[in-house]
Amino acid sequence: EHWNGVLGAKAAQEGDHRYSQIARVDELKSRYDRGDTSYEAEIASIGASEPDWYARVHALATRGLILNTERESGAALKLMFQAEKLIPRGDPDTGMAESDVWGTIGVALIQLNDLEGAADAFDKADFVWADKRYPRPDFDDVYNMAVLAAQQGEADLARSAAAAHHRLAARSDLPHLDVWDKYLCALVAERFDQPKDVTGCLSGIDA
Repeated sequence: EHWNGVLGAKAAQEGDHRYSQIARVDELKSRYDRGDTSYEAEIASIGASEPDWYARVHALATRGLILNTERESGAALKLMFQAEKLIPRGDPDTGMAESDVWGTIGVALIQLNDLEGAADAFDKADFVWADKRYPRPDFDDVYNMAVLAAQQGEADLARSAAAAHHRLAARSDLPHLDVWDKYLCALVAERFDQPKDVTGCLSGIDA
């Protein structure tokens, strides 16, 4: 909330419509993540009608992530291929937009159990298109690859990725990351038939 507020305030000060809308989409997604699903409609509206191509692609990618959480991976993939058609070549934000889209494609392919496709999508998101000035891969894709490895029965890789996510989450000391981290721990333990570890992973959090 703090940094997105800084982004929104700076964009408003400079009259930058693109980044004002980026901040708006992220604010709406944050509210959605906290349980108010009514904000999904406004994200969809921005994705359908926003005149700035990058803000529109960001809204579409965000909407794709929401569809993935609702287990509508096919709809998410369809939306991402529509989004990619909007991305021009040569714009300073082209790479970040592509990274946004391919990260969402990767999440959708995880749900379809496409190991090779998801790994390729995350490679594009994190290494081909991402801004090299930022440290990637970030938390999201460490988490996603742990889930993917667990689904594919790769126990050592799943546990290793989950352990790396735990170290990063602990260092960040953010309460919402702790909940996701414990869920990931439990998901990996459950996948490999360790019920005692599942309950241990989930200790200390409410329903």
